[in-house]
Amino acid sequence: FLSNLNDPSVESPVKHFPQFSFNHNILKLLYDFFVVVVTVVGQAPKYET
Repeated sequence: FLSNLNDPSVESPVKHFPQFSFNHNILKLLYDFFVVVVTVVGQAPKYET
């Protein structure tokens, strides 16, 4: 498999997919964080009263 990394046809997907996967994970984490923040802010007045 490692010898195939020198093959141009294999090099592109191997290099780009991890980067895409990393960016996708970051976007998902940011979205999940946003949902948590909105949920907490939405419930905040309950705890303040």
